[in-house]
Amino acid sequence: MLTRHSAVWVAVETATGQVELELVPAVEIPTAWSAQARWPPCLRRWPSRQRVECIKSFGFALLACSHYHWQLSFLQAEQVLLEQLDEDGGCRRKCL
Repeated sequence: MLTRHSAVWVAVETATGQVELELVPAVEIPTAWSAQARWPPCLRRWPSRQRVECIKSFGFALLACSHYHWQLSFLQAEQVLLEQLDEDGGCRRKCL
């Protein structure tokens, strides 16, 4: 196990080989969106207004980048958006 800044690196042996994991301290901030936080105007039709409110209800997380700096993480929101990426019959997922 090696430490680097605020992250911890762990090497795990699996049946298919070694997997390296980076463990980073995170603080979950549930439902703390500011009233001024607005969805990007270029995306007004997707996702639906109800879906946007649902995604905002997940909150976000703060990930430790160093001893003094934090990064915003919207992982749960990103996962929900990616799940619905091609609901309209598009092929965006293939392009990723």
